[in-house]
Amino acid sequence: MGRRICHNEHVVYEIKADSRARDELTLDAYKVVGGQQQFMGTLDCRHTTAEHALRCVGRRPDDIWNFILSGDRMAGTLTIGADKKLYRKIDVSRKGQ
Repeated sequence: MGRRICHNEHVVYEIKADSRARDELTLDAYKVVGGQQQFMGTLDCRHTTAEHALRCVGRRPDDIWNFILSGDRMAGTLTIGADKKLYRKIDVSRKGQ
């Protein structure tokens, strides 16, 4: 079976403050297919202001999303499993709202 590689996939990330703590956020992820948003899931995240970083935990505790925030851009990786295998690279930018 071949490996699926996504290029130029359109996504929408809605990031919201979590009421539990100042540095905790939730990230709702959607992919855009045929002009329609399809919900992919919610991640619990922690924001580190000094490092401009966002760290989120996936459905499994060993699935970690790490992002670096820079202006209107967010780039990072998803590593999976206890061995932290690189599963996905992410590079998204904010578009008009």
